[in-house]
Amino acid sequence: MASVNQEGDVLVEGEFVGKLQGFVFVADERATGVHGKALRAASDKALAGEIAARAEKFSRAPASEITLAEQGRFIWAGHAVGRLVGGDTALSPKVELFASEQLNGPDREKAQGRLESWVKVHIANVLEPLLTLQSGEELTGLARGVAFQLVENLGSMNRELIADDIKALDQEARGQLRKKGVRFGAYSIFMPILLKPAAANLILTLWTLSRPMEDKDVNPFDGLPPAPAPGLTSMTVPADASREFYEAIGFRVSGPRAVRRDMLERLADVIRPIISERRYKGGFVIDPDMMSLMGCSAEEMAGILKGVGYRVGTEKFTPEEIANAERLAAIAKAPKKIAATQPHKVEPAPAPEAGAPDGNATSRTATTPAGEEAAPTPTAPEAVLAQTEAPQAEPAPAEQTPEIAAEPAAAIENDKPEAPATEPVDTELQIWRPQRRQNAGHQNQGRAARHRGRNPQQADGDKSAPGNRAQGKRTQSKRPQKGAGKGPKRDHQKPRPKDKPMDPDSPFAALMALKNPQPKD
Repeated sequence: MASVNQEGDVLVEGEFVGKLQGFVFVADERATGVHGKALRAASDKALAGEIAARAEKFSRAPASEITLAEQGRFIWAGHAVGRLVGGDTALSPKVELFASEQLNGPDREKAQGRLESWVKVHIANVLEPLLTLQSGEELTGLARGVAFQLVENLGSMNRELIADDIKALDQEARGQLRKKGVRFGAYSIFMPILLKPAAANLILTLWTLSRPMEDKDVNPFDGLPPAPAPGLTSMTVPADASREFYEAIGFRVSGPRAVRRDMLERLADVIRPIISERRYKGGFVIDPDMMSLMGCSAEEMAGILKGVGYRVGTEKFTPEEIANAERLAAIAKAPKKIAATQPHKVEPAPAPEAGAPDGNATSRTATTPAGEEAAPTPTAPEAVLAQTEAPQAEPAPAEQTPEIAAEPAAAIENDKPEAPATEPVDTELQIWRPQRRQNAGHQNQGRAARHRGRNPQQADGDKSAPGNRAQGKRTQSKRPQKGAGKGPKRDHQKPRPKDKPMDPDSPFAALMALKNPQPKD
Protein backbone atom coordinates (compact mmCIF):
# COMPACT_ATOMS: atom_id res chain seq x y z
CA MET A 1 0.00 0.00 0.00
CA ALA A 2 1.52 3.39 -1.08
CA SER A 3 0.97 6.69 0.69
CA VAL A 4 2.30 10.27 0.83
CA ASN A 5 2.63 12.08 4.17
CA GLN A 6 2.49 15.83 4.86
CA GLU A 7 6.24 16.25 4.33
CA GLY A 8 5.95 14.75 0.84
CA ASP A 9 7.61 11.43 1.72
CA VAL A 10 6.36 8.58 -0.47
CA LEU A 11 6.04 5.30 1.41
CA VAL A 12 5.21 1.85 0.08
CA GLU A 13 4.21 -0.55 2.84
CA GLY A 14 6.07 1.68 5.27
CA GLU A 15 9.28 1.76 3.20
CA PHE A 16 10.61 5.11 1.91
CA VAL A 17 10.95 5.18 -1.88
CA GLY A 18 11.24 8.90 -2.64
CA LYS A 19 9.97 12.42 -2.03
CA LEU A 20 7.31 14.49 -3.76
CA GLN A 21 8.47 18.12 -4.26
CA GLY A 22 5.65 20.20 -5.66
CA PHE A 23 4.55 18.27 -8.75
CA VAL A 24 7.84 16.39 -9.19
CA PHE A 25 8.66 12.97 -7.69
CA VAL A 26 12.32 12.54 -6.68
CA ALA A 27 13.13 8.82 -6.23
CA ASP A 28 15.37 7.62 -3.44
CA GLU A 29 18.84 6.79 -4.69
CA ARG A 30 19.02 3.80 -2.37
CA ALA A 31 15.94 2.18 -3.94
CA THR A 32 17.78 0.25 -6.67
CA GLY A 33 17.59 -3.16 -8.22
CA VAL A 34 14.51 -5.26 -8.80
CA HIS A 35 13.13 -4.53 -5.38
CA GLY A 36 13.48 -0.78 -5.88
CA LYS A 37 11.77 -0.88 -9.26
CA ALA A 38 8.89 -2.85 -7.81
CA LEU A 39 8.48 -0.32 -5.03
CA ARG A 40 8.46 2.62 -7.45
CA ALA A 41 5.95 0.86 -9.70
CA ALA A 42 3.71 0.31 -6.71
CA SER A 43 3.94 3.97 -5.80
CA ASP A 44 2.98 5.29 -9.26
CA LYS A 45 -0.73 4.87 -8.65
CA ALA A 46 -0.57 6.72 -5.34
CA LEU A 47 1.62 9.44 -6.85
CA ALA A 48 -0.77 10.07 -9.76
CA GLY A 49 -3.66 10.73 -7.41
CA GLU A 50 -1.60 12.91 -5.06
CA ILE A 51 -0.10 15.01 -7.86
CA ALA A 52 -3.52 15.53 -9.48
CA ALA A 53 -4.95 16.63 -6.13
CA ARG A 54 -2.08 19.09 -5.68
CA ALA A 55 -2.60 20.50 -9.19
CA GLU A 56 -6.28 21.05 -8.45
CA LYS A 57 -5.42 22.82 -5.22
CA PHE A 58 -2.80 24.93 -6.95
CA SER A 59 -5.23 26.03 -9.68
CA ARG A 60 -7.44 27.58 -6.95
CA ALA A 61 -4.59 28.99 -4.83
CA PRO A 62 -4.75 32.73 -4.07
CA ALA A 63 -2.09 34.96 -5.56
CA SER A 64 -0.56 35.64 -2.13
CA GLU A 65 0.53 31.98 -1.82
CA ILE A 66 2.63 32.13 -5.01
CA THR A 67 5.89 34.06 -5.11
CA LEU A 68 8.49 34.80 -7.77
CA ALA A 69 11.92 33.98 -6.37
CA GLU A 70 15.45 34.36 -7.72
CA GLN A 71 16.18 33.34 -11.30
CA GLY A 72 12.48 33.53 -12.16
CA ARG A 73 11.32 30.49 -10.18
CA PHE A 74 7.76 30.15 -8.85
CA ILE A 75 7.48 29.00 -5.25
CA TRP A 76 4.29 27.44 -3.86
CA ALA A 77 3.97 25.61 -0.55
CA GLY A 78 7.74 25.79 -0.11
CA HIS A 79 8.57 24.08 -3.44
CA ALA A 80 9.45 25.28 -6.92
CA VAL A 81 6.54 24.57 -9.29
CA GLY A 82 7.75 26.40 -12.40
CA ARG A 83 9.95 29.11 -13.85
CA LEU A 84 9.91 31.99 -16.31
CA VAL A 85 11.50 31.65 -19.73
CA GLY A 86 12.11 34.18 -22.47
CA GLY A 87 9.19 35.17 -24.69
CA ASP A 88 8.65 37.34 -27.74
CA THR A 89 9.36 40.52 -25.76
CA ALA A 90 10.77 41.28 -22.34
CA LEU A 91 7.32 42.15 -20.97
CA SER A 92 5.67 38.96 -22.28
CA PRO A 93 7.67 36.01 -20.92
CA LYS A 94 6.57 32.39 -21.07
CA VAL A 95 6.03 29.89 -18.26
CA GLU A 96 7.50 26.41 -17.81
CA LEU A 97 5.77 24.07 -15.35
CA PHE A 98 7.79 21.68 -13.16
CA ALA A 99 5.83 18.41 -13.10
CA SER A 100 6.45 14.67 -13.40
CA GLU A 101 4.92 12.40 -16.02
CA GLN A 102 2.14 11.50 -13.62
CA LEU A 103 0.62 14.98 -14.15
CA ASN A 104 -0.99 15.18 -17.58
CA GLY A 105 -4.20 16.03 -19.33
CA PRO A 106 -6.60 18.61 -17.89
CA ASP A 107 -4.84 18.62 -14.51
CA ARG A 108 -1.59 19.75 -16.12
CA GLU A 109 -3.39 22.42 -18.15
CA LYS A 110 -4.99 23.80 -14.99
CA ALA A 111 -1.62 24.20 -13.26
CA GLN A 112 -0.06 25.71 -16.38
CA GLY A 113 -2.93 28.17 -16.78
CA ARG A 114 -2.69 29.25 -13.13
CA LEU A 115 0.98 30.15 -13.55
CA GLU A 116 0.37 32.10 -16.76
CA SER A 117 -2.50 34.11 -15.28
CA TRP A 118 -0.47 34.82 -12.12
CA VAL A 119 2.46 36.15 -14.16
CA LYS A 120 0.26 38.49 -16.21
CA VAL A 121 -1.36 39.94 -13.10
CA HIS A 122 1.97 40.25 -11.30
CA ILE A 123 3.64 42.13 -14.17
CA ALA A 124 0.57 44.34 -14.59
CA ASN A 125 0.61 45.29 -10.90
CA VAL A 126 4.35 45.80 -10.41
CA LEU A 127 5.12 47.40 -13.80
CA GLU A 128 1.83 49.22 -14.33
CA PRO A 129 3.47 52.57 -15.30
CA LEU A 130 5.61 50.85 -17.93
CA LEU A 131 2.64 48.99 -19.43
CA THR A 132 0.61 52.20 -19.48
CA LEU A 133 3.43 53.87 -21.37
CA GLN A 134 3.56 50.91 -23.75
CA SER A 135 -0.13 51.24 -24.60
CA GLY A 136 0.54 54.76 -25.90
CA GLU A 137 -2.83 56.15 -24.86
CA GLU A 138 -3.04 59.96 -24.93
CA LEU A 139 0.37 60.12 -26.63
CA THR A 140 0.74 61.78 -30.01
CA GLY A 141 3.51 62.50 -32.48
CA LEU A 142 7.10 62.29 -31.31
CA ALA A 143 6.01 61.50 -27.74
CA ARG A 144 4.99 58.04 -28.96
CA GLY A 145 8.46 57.47 -30.37
CA VAL A 146 10.17 58.45 -27.12
CA ALA A 147 7.76 56.22 -25.17
CA PHE A 148 8.53 53.29 -27.47
CA GLN A 149 12.27 53.66 -26.89
CA LEU A 150 11.76 53.87 -23.12
CA VAL A 151 9.68 50.68 -23.12
CA GLU A 152 12.32 48.91 -25.20
CA ASN A 153 14.88 49.86 -22.55
CA LEU A 154 12.55 48.90 -19.66
CA GLY A 155 11.93 52.43 -18.45
CA SER A 156 15.33 54.18 -18.35
CA MET A 157 17.84 55.55 -20.86
CA ASN A 158 20.88 57.78 -20.96
CA ARG A 159 19.78 61.21 -22.16
CA GLU A 160 22.51 61.55 -24.77
CA LEU A 161 21.16 58.49 -26.61
CA ILE A 162 17.93 60.30 -27.53
CA ALA A 163 19.09 63.90 -27.19
CA ASP A 164 17.83 64.88 -30.65
CA ASP A 165 14.36 63.49 -29.98
CA ILE A 166 14.18 65.24 -26.62
CA LYS A 167 15.14 68.58 -28.17
CA ALA A 168 12.43 68.15 -30.79
CA LEU A 169 9.69 67.59 -28.18
CA ASP A 170 7.40 70.54 -27.64
CA GLN A 171 5.86 71.42 -24.29
CA GLU A 172 2.65 69.56 -25.04
CA ALA A 173 4.52 66.33 -25.82
CA ARG A 174 6.66 66.69 -22.71
CA GLY A 175 3.52 67.17 -20.64
CA GLN A 176 2.03 63.98 -22.07
CA LEU A 177 5.09 61.97 -21.09
CA ARG A 178 5.29 63.55 -17.64
CA LYS A 179 1.71 62.47 -16.97
CA LYS A 180 2.85 58.91 -17.66
CA GLY A 181 5.56 59.22 -15.00
CA VAL A 182 8.54 60.05 -17.23
CA ARG A 183 11.18 62.36 -15.79
CA PHE A 184 13.48 64.43 -17.99
CA GLY A 185 16.72 64.57 -16.02
CA ALA A 186 20.05 66.16 -16.77
CA TYR A 187 21.71 62.79 -17.39
CA SER A 188 18.84 60.32 -17.85
CA ILE A 189 15.29 59.92 -19.11
CA PHE A 190 13.64 57.48 -16.72
CA MET A 191 10.59 56.56 -14.64
CA PRO A 192 11.41 57.03 -10.93
CA ILE A 193 8.67 54.68 -9.72
CA LEU A 194 10.43 51.76 -11.42
CA LEU A 195 13.48 52.23 -9.18
CA LYS A 196 11.66 50.69 -6.23
CA PRO A 197 12.99 47.25 -5.18
CA ALA A 198 9.98 45.20 -6.34
CA ALA A 199 9.93 46.78 -9.80
CA ALA A 200 13.73 46.74 -10.12
CA ASN A 201 13.97 43.02 -9.28
CA LEU A 202 11.25 42.09 -11.75
CA ILE A 203 12.84 44.21 -14.49
CA LEU A 204 16.19 42.54 -13.83
CA THR A 205 14.59 39.10 -14.24
CA LEU A 206 12.79 40.06 -17.45
CA TRP A 207 15.94 41.67 -18.91
CA THR A 208 18.03 38.58 -18.13
CA LEU A 209 15.53 36.28 -19.81
CA SER A 210 15.22 38.48 -22.91
CA ARG A 211 18.91 39.03 -23.64
CA PRO A 212 20.32 36.99 -26.52
CA MET A 213 22.27 33.86 -25.59
CA GLU A 214 24.57 31.89 -27.85
CA ASP A 215 23.87 28.61 -26.03
CA LYS A 216 20.18 28.12 -25.29
CA ASP A 217 20.93 25.37 -22.76
CA VAL A 218 23.00 27.68 -20.53
CA ASN A 219 21.24 29.28 -17.59
CA PRO A 220 20.96 33.00 -18.47
CA PHE A 221 21.42 33.94 -14.82
CA ASP A 222 24.86 32.36 -14.61
CA GLY A 223 27.79 34.79 -14.63
CA LEU A 224 25.80 37.89 -13.70
CA PRO A 225 27.12 40.16 -10.93
CA PRO A 226 25.13 40.31 -7.70
CA ALA A 227 22.16 42.63 -7.77
CA PRO A 228 22.46 45.76 -5.58
CA ALA A 229 20.82 45.51 -2.19
CA PRO A 230 17.54 47.40 -1.69
CA GLY A 231 18.21 51.04 -0.84
CA LEU A 232 21.76 51.06 -2.22
CA THR A 233 22.40 54.21 -4.25
CA SER A 234 25.80 53.41 -5.76
CA MET A 235 28.25 50.54 -5.92
CA THR A 236 31.61 49.62 -7.39
CA VAL A 237 31.39 47.96 -10.80
CA PRO A 238 33.53 44.86 -11.39
CA ALA A 239 35.89 45.12 -14.35
CA ASP A 240 34.18 42.30 -16.28
CA ALA A 241 30.60 43.33 -15.48
CA SER A 242 28.11 44.28 -18.16
CA ARG A 243 26.98 47.91 -18.30
CA GLU A 244 23.57 46.80 -19.59
CA PHE A 245 23.04 44.79 -16.40
CA TYR A 246 23.13 47.92 -14.23
CA GLU A 247 21.32 50.16 -16.69
CA ALA A 248 18.45 47.68 -16.87
CA ILE A 249 17.76 48.09 -13.15
CA GLY A 250 17.88 51.89 -13.09
CA PHE A 251 21.59 52.47 -12.50
CA ARG A 252 24.10 54.26 -14.70
CA VAL A 253 27.72 53.19 -14.95
CA SER A 254 29.81 56.31 -14.58
CA GLY A 255 33.51 55.82 -14.09
CA PRO A 256 34.31 53.12 -11.54
CA ARG A 257 30.82 53.10 -9.99
CA ALA A 258 27.22 52.46 -10.90
CA VAL A 259 24.96 55.19 -9.52
CA ARG A 260 21.20 55.07 -9.28
CA ARG A 261 19.67 57.49 -11.74
CA ASP A 262 17.67 59.51 -9.25
CA MET A 263 20.79 60.09 -7.17
CA LEU A 264 22.64 61.35 -10.24
CA GLU A 265 19.86 63.87 -10.75
CA ARG A 266 20.23 64.98 -7.13
CA LEU A 267 23.92 65.52 -7.87
CA ALA A 268 22.91 67.69 -10.82
CA ASP A 269 20.64 69.69 -8.48
CA VAL A 270 23.65 70.33 -6.22
CA ILE A 271 25.94 71.38 -9.08
CA ARG A 272 23.46 73.57 -10.95
CA PRO A 273 23.21 76.47 -8.43
CA ILE A 274 26.99 76.52 -7.94
CA ILE A 275 27.48 77.09 -11.66
CA SER A 276 24.65 79.63 -11.95
CA GLU A 277 25.97 81.67 -9.00
CA ARG A 278 29.46 81.60 -10.56
CA ARG A 279 31.12 80.79 -7.27
CA TYR A 280 34.14 79.45 -9.13
CA LYS A 281 33.92 81.42 -12.40
CA GLY A 282 31.19 79.23 -13.80
CA GLY A 283 32.64 75.92 -12.55
CA PHE A 284 32.59 73.95 -9.31
CA VAL A 285 34.84 71.95 -7.01
CA ILE A 286 34.25 68.54 -5.46
CA ASP A 287 33.02 69.06 -1.90
CA PRO A 288 32.16 66.62 0.93
CA ASP A 289 28.42 66.97 0.26
CA MET A 290 28.83 65.53 -3.23
CA MET A 291 30.94 62.62 -1.99
CA SER A 292 28.46 61.91 0.80
CA LEU A 293 25.60 61.92 -1.70
CA MET A 294 27.39 59.40 -3.93
CA GLY A 295 28.89 57.43 -1.05
CA CYS A 296 32.38 57.42 -2.55
CA SER A 297 35.85 58.91 -2.24
CA ALA A 298 37.19 62.00 -4.01
CA GLU A 299 38.98 59.87 -6.61
CA GLU A 300 35.83 57.88 -7.36
CA MET A 301 33.84 61.12 -7.46
CA ALA A 302 36.18 62.42 -10.15
CA GLY A 303 35.51 59.28 -12.19
CA ILE A 304 31.74 59.75 -11.83
CA LEU A 305 31.93 63.36 -13.02
CA LYS A 306 34.02 62.40 -16.05
CA GLY A 307 31.53 59.64 -16.84
CA VAL A 308 28.63 62.09 -17.08
CA GLY A 309 30.50 64.60 -19.25
CA TYR A 310 32.49 67.03 -17.08
CA ARG A 311 36.06 68.17 -17.67
CA VAL A 312 38.57 69.28 -15.06
CA GLY A 313 41.30 71.91 -15.10
CA THR A 314 43.53 73.78 -12.64
CA GLU A 315 42.73 77.48 -12.17
CA LYS A 316 43.96 80.22 -9.82
CA PHE A 317 41.70 82.13 -7.45
CA THR A 318 42.38 85.16 -5.30
CA PRO A 319 41.60 85.11 -1.57
CA GLU A 320 38.66 87.44 -2.21
CA GLU A 321 37.18 85.04 -4.78
CA ILE A 322 37.59 82.07 -2.45
CA ALA A 323 36.04 83.99 0.45
CA ASN A 324 33.11 84.96 -1.75
CA ALA A 325 32.62 81.33 -2.83
CA GLU A 326 32.66 80.18 0.79
CA ARG A 327 30.16 82.89 1.70
CA LEU A 328 27.76 81.80 -1.04
CA ALA A 329 28.14 78.17 0.01
CA ALA A 330 27.33 79.05 3.63
CA ILE A 331 24.24 80.95 2.50
CA ALA A 332 23.08 77.99 0.42
CA LYS A 333 23.54 75.54 3.33
CA ALA A 334 21.90 77.81 5.92
CA PRO A 335 18.43 76.61 6.90
CA LYS A 336 15.66 78.69 5.47
CA LYS A 337 13.58 80.08 8.35
CA ILE A 338 10.42 82.13 8.04
CA ALA A 339 10.02 84.69 10.81
CA ALA A 340 6.83 84.29 12.76
CA THR A 341 4.47 87.21 12.38
CA GLN A 342 2.99 88.72 15.52
CA PRO A 343 -0.54 90.10 15.59
CA HIS A 344 -0.79 93.87 15.35
CA LYS A 345 -2.00 95.42 18.58
CA VAL A 346 -4.10 98.56 18.39
CA GLU A 347 -4.04 100.56 21.59
CA PRO A 348 -7.31 102.28 22.37
CA ALA A 349 -7.23 106.07 22.45
CA PRO A 350 -7.48 107.57 25.97
CA ALA A 351 -10.95 108.72 26.83
CA PRO A 352 -11.29 112.48 27.32
CA GLU A 353 -11.83 113.75 30.84
CA ALA A 354 -15.36 114.49 31.84
CA GLY A 355 -16.29 118.09 31.28
CA ALA A 356 -13.05 118.96 29.43
CA PRO A 357 -13.76 120.48 26.05
CA ASP A 358 -11.92 118.93 23.10
CA GLY A 359 -10.80 121.83 20.97
CA ASN A 360 -9.06 119.67 18.36
CA ALA A 361 -12.00 117.32 17.79
CA THR A 362 -13.56 119.54 15.17
CA SER A 363 -10.34 120.03 13.25
CA ARG A 364 -9.48 116.31 13.32
CA THR A 365 -12.91 115.40 12.11
CA ALA A 366 -12.66 117.88 9.29
CA THR A 367 -9.16 116.96 8.06
CA THR A 368 -9.12 113.15 8.53
CA PRO A 369 -10.58 111.10 5.64
CA ALA A 370 -13.23 108.52 6.43
CA GLY A 371 -11.78 105.11 7.34
CA GLU A 372 -8.31 106.43 8.36
CA GLU A 373 -6.95 107.31 11.75
CA ALA A 374 -5.37 110.70 12.39
CA ALA A 375 -1.74 110.68 13.45
CA PRO A 376 -1.33 111.76 17.09
CA THR A 377 0.24 115.22 17.48
CA PRO A 378 2.62 115.83 20.38
CA THR A 379 1.58 118.25 23.04
CA ALA A 380 3.41 121.52 23.48
CA PRO A 381 5.68 120.39 26.36
CA GLU A 382 6.69 117.25 24.52
CA ALA A 383 7.55 119.21 21.37
CA VAL A 384 9.68 121.60 23.30
CA LEU A 385 11.53 118.85 25.09
CA ALA A 386 12.18 117.12 21.77
CA GLN A 387 13.74 120.24 20.29
CA THR A 388 15.84 121.05 23.35
CA GLU A 389 19.25 119.37 23.47
CA ALA A 390 20.30 117.75 26.69
CA PRO A 391 23.30 119.46 28.32
CA GLN A 392 26.52 117.59 27.62
CA ALA A 393 28.71 116.64 30.53
CA GLU A 394 32.18 118.19 30.53
CA PRO A 395 34.99 115.66 30.03
CA ALA A 396 36.92 114.79 33.15
CA PRO A 397 40.56 115.91 33.14
CA ALA A 398 42.82 113.12 32.03
CA GLU A 399 45.35 111.85 34.54
CA GLN A 400 48.96 112.58 33.71
CA THR A 401 50.56 109.61 35.41
CA PRO A 402 49.38 106.90 32.93
CA GLU A 403 50.49 108.99 29.96
CA ILE A 404 53.95 109.51 31.44
CA ALA A 405 54.24 105.82 32.21
CA ALA A 406 53.17 104.91 28.71
CA GLU A 407 55.73 107.11 27.00
CA PRO A 408 58.71 104.71 27.43
CA ALA A 409 56.61 101.78 26.24
CA ALA A 410 55.52 103.75 23.19
CA ALA A 411 59.13 104.65 22.46
CA ILE A 412 60.10 100.99 22.66
CA GLU A 413 57.28 100.07 20.28
CA ASN A 414 58.41 102.71 17.80
CA ASP A 415 61.99 101.45 17.92
CA LYS A 416 60.92 97.96 16.70
CA PRO A 417 61.32 97.41 12.93
CA GLU A 418 58.03 97.12 11.05
CA ALA A 419 57.24 93.65 9.64
CA PRO A 420 56.98 93.60 5.85
CA ALA A 421 53.39 93.32 4.59
CA THR A 422 52.69 89.96 2.96
CA GLU A 423 50.96 90.06 -0.40
CA PRO A 424 47.90 87.81 -0.86
CA VAL A 425 48.76 84.57 -2.62
CA ASP A 426 46.45 83.02 -5.21
CA THR A 427 45.22 79.48 -4.64
CA GLU A 428 45.09 76.79 -7.32
CA LEU A 429 41.94 74.68 -7.40
CA GLN A 430 40.72 71.85 -9.57
CA ILE A 431 37.65 73.28 -11.32
CA TRP A 432 35.08 71.09 -13.05
CA ARG A 433 33.07 72.41 -15.97
CA PRO A 434 30.45 70.90 -18.32
CA GLN A 435 31.91 69.38 -21.44
CA ARG A 436 31.11 71.32 -24.58
CA ARG A 437 29.18 69.25 -27.07
CA GLN A 438 29.47 69.95 -30.77
CA ASN A 439 27.03 68.44 -33.20
CA ALA A 440 26.17 68.91 -36.83
CA GLY A 441 23.76 71.70 -36.05
CA HIS A 442 26.41 73.73 -34.30
CA GLN A 443 28.86 73.17 -37.14
CA ASN A 444 26.31 74.37 -39.68
CA GLN A 445 25.67 77.48 -37.61
CA GLY A 446 29.39 78.20 -37.46
CA ARG A 447 29.72 77.68 -41.21
CA ALA A 448 26.83 80.09 -41.83
CA ALA A 449 28.47 82.65 -39.55
CA ARG A 450 31.67 82.50 -41.59
CA HIS A 451 29.71 83.34 -44.76
CA ARG A 452 28.15 86.41 -43.20
CA GLY A 453 29.41 89.65 -44.70
CA ARG A 454 29.92 88.26 -48.19
CA ASN A 455 27.92 89.48 -51.15
CA PRO A 456 24.71 87.61 -52.04
CA GLN A 457 26.38 85.76 -54.88
CA GLN A 458 29.05 84.30 -52.57
CA ALA A 459 26.62 83.65 -49.72
CA ASP A 460 24.19 81.77 -51.94
CA GLY A 461 26.88 79.62 -53.50
CA ASP A 462 30.15 81.12 -54.67
CA LYS A 463 31.47 78.81 -57.34
CA SER A 464 35.00 79.88 -56.57
CA ALA A 465 34.68 78.46 -53.07
CA PRO A 466 36.71 75.33 -52.29
CA GLY A 467 33.63 73.10 -52.30
CA ASN A 468 32.54 74.22 -55.74
CA ARG A 469 36.08 74.37 -57.12
CA ALA A 470 36.26 70.59 -56.75
CA GLN A 471 33.40 70.22 -59.22
CA GLY A 472 35.49 71.80 -61.98
CA LYS A 473 33.19 74.78 -62.56
CA ARG A 474 34.82 78.19 -62.57
CA THR A 475 33.08 81.39 -63.56
CA GLN A 476 35.80 83.87 -62.68
CA SER A 477 39.49 83.88 -63.60
CA LYS A 478 42.39 85.90 -62.28
CA ARG A 479 43.91 86.28 -65.84
CA PRO A 480 42.19 88.79 -68.14
CA GLN A 481 40.23 87.25 -70.95
CA LYS A 482 41.24 87.71 -74.61
CA GLY A 483 40.06 90.98 -75.99
CA ALA A 484 39.42 92.45 -72.57
CA GLY A 485 39.77 96.21 -72.38
CA LYS A 486 38.97 96.78 -76.11
CA GLY A 487 35.93 98.65 -77.25
CA PRO A 488 33.93 101.30 -75.50
CA LYS A 489 33.70 101.02 -71.79
CA ARG A 490 30.20 100.75 -70.58
CA ASP A 491 29.20 102.92 -67.71
CA HIS A 492 26.65 101.25 -65.55
CA GLN A 493 26.21 104.32 -63.40
CA LYS A 494 23.14 106.51 -63.62
CA PRO A 495 23.22 109.21 -66.39
CA ARG A 496 24.04 112.73 -65.25
CA PRO A 497 21.30 115.32 -65.55
CA LYS A 498 21.63 117.82 -68.46
CA ASP A 499 23.03 121.29 -67.69
CA LYS A 500 20.41 124.00 -67.32
CA PRO A 501 20.75 127.20 -69.43
CA MET A 502 22.52 130.05 -67.63
CA ASP A 503 20.66 133.22 -66.83
CA PRO A 504 22.02 135.97 -69.23
CA ASP A 505 21.55 138.67 -66.59
CA SER A 506 23.64 136.90 -63.97
CA PRO A 507 27.26 137.98 -63.27
CA PHE A 508 28.42 134.52 -64.23
CA ALA A 509 27.05 135.04 -67.73
CA ALA A 510 28.99 138.33 -68.08
CA LEU A 511 32.18 136.65 -66.88
CA MET A 512 31.76 133.85 -69.41
CA ALA A 513 31.25 136.43 -72.17
CA LEU A 514 34.58 138.07 -71.29
CA LYS A 515 36.43 134.76 -71.31
CA ASN A 516 34.88 133.60 -74.58
CA PRO A 517 34.32 136.69 -76.79
CA GLN A 518 32.20 136.13 -79.81
CA PRO A 519 34.03 136.53 -83.21
CA LYS A 520 33.37 139.70 -85.19
CA ASP A 521 31.78 139.46 -88.58
